[in-house]
Amino acid sequence: MIEKTRKWLEDYGVGYDLHDYKKAESMKPPCGAGSMIKRPVLDRGDRRVVGFKPEIYQGLF
Repeated sequence: MIEKTRKWLEDYGVGYDLHDYKKAESMKPPCGAGSMIKRPVLDRGDRRVVGFKPEIYQGLF
């Protein structure tokens, strides 16, 4: 899902900052736990969108 989102943003020339939570020490899940975040979170300041749907992203940019 993250890769589809990144590709869409790049294809439409939208700049973005990626926060790699897997590398952030404070965000690592406990031993044996799976990844906690599986969907992209788009923060537009006044609105947050969880997940990726091209038609929603298109309306935001």
